[in-house]
Amino acid sequence: MQTHQYLFIGTGAVIAAIGLWYYLTLPRLRAAHAADIASRELITGEVVDYEFDSEDNKYTRLIEYEVNGHRYRMRGREAVPAKGKPLAPVRLAYKRDKRSDAIEVERDFSGDTRFAKGSIVIGVVFILLGVFG
Repeated sequence: MQTHQYLFIGTGAVIAAIGLWYYLTLPRLRAAHAADIASRELITGEVVDYEFDSEDNKYTRLIEYEVNGHRYRMRGREAVPAKGKPLAPVRLAYKRDKRSDAIEVERDFSGDTRFAKGSIVIGVVFILLGVFG
């Protein structure tokens, strides 16, 4: 085998190992998110505005919620490709002792799953290129 083949195999093994590790970690991330939600108070907020990010051409939602007469504002966790409906409801959970610390209840882990599986596939392709290239 030539040097470049070893480099492809080694690089592929590292990429695939990172993807596999992340894929195996996803259930723990989901469980941690669920436990975090369970330790908080649930409330409904609403999207009041969108901020445009010119670097990735996406929007960040600005969400407001009210607790005991005080209004709080937070940024949405994930960027969205287009503006949605104003005053759209969003389920949130805030800490009992720090009401300004809220997180979104619904979290989409599908991007994380795609990243992990994609890394595994790319790693395997590199390994195969090293073996047969």
